[in-house]
Amino acid sequence: MSDKLNRKTIFNLMPGLLMREIVVRKLGRLDLGFPGVSFKIASSSTEIAKAINLVDDCYVARGILDGERKRVSTHTLLPTTTVFIALHGDEVIGTVSLIEESPLGFPMEEVHPEAQRFRSGLRRSAEVGGLASVARYRRTGLSIMLYNMLYRWARYYRNIEDLIIAVHPSSEGFYSNVLLFEKIGVIRKYKKLRGAESILLHLDIPGVLAQFKGIYENVKLKRCHYDNMYSFFCDPREEIFDFSEHPDYRPRHTRGGCLDSDKISSLFKEFRIHIGDLPEIDRTTLAKYYPSLV
Repeated sequence: MSDKLNRKTIFNLMPGLLMREIVVRKLGRLDLGFPGVSFKIASSSTEIAKAINLVDDCYVARGILDGERKRVSTHTLLPTTTVFIALHGDEVIGTVSLIEESPLGFPMEEVHPEAQRFRSGLRRSAEVGGLASVARYRRTGLSIMLYNMLYRWARYYRNIEDLIIAVHPSSEGFYSNVLLFEKIGVIRKYKKLRGAESILLHLDIPGVLAQFKGIYENVKLKRCHYDNMYSFFCDPREEIFDFSEHPDYRPRHTRGGCLDSDKISSLFKEFRIHIGDLPEIDRTTLAKYYPSLV
């Protein structure tokens, strides 16, 4: 464990150019085609439940959450949230969520009040949350594929301009130097996650595009659907991802999300949620999108 922490510490102390070179070299060696794995938007209560369970299992394994009860955020149930999954057969092996602004704000605001600056502005904003994968798929490139899917959906289908994420300080170097996020605010602790530390990062999607192109357009990826790392993230084609089950997939529709009142009720039953026990603002927000639910 100590050696692992030391390697991570050394990696995060590297200059940005060297860190990017190491990461890209590793990506070039990985099989990002992931034979037998499909990447899609979770569209059923079963898929959503499996994604929730995977995130909590990962938190339990990290020692920042006990395993007595699964946590279900009201944000996850709203049509303003899109849950992405990687499937191997019927198993959800990876997940990440795009949480757009809603009457509930962003989940991270409870710990990072700085995130409020991205609400109710002229630009569309969203939070990245719930990134997790099963142990056997870690360090295989699965997480970068999940982020790639989320980034494409945010940029091309939801017109998101400000993307925010709360990460452990040990991961800041990767997000800042490789994915070009910028640090906002200071390190804070999640009381509900046994004091786990995190820091808020921000990506200006349209503003960083030219910089991303300059850095990655000539970076070749040998075992990938795309020729280079810039096209891997920014080419508008999405053949490797399945967005078809979401109502915002072409042709565009009024925002509706993949869940309906029946699916929400199924999730309430699965996780033993009683709507009367939720905070008033949660009940009011759910009633706005699912009138028959409350």
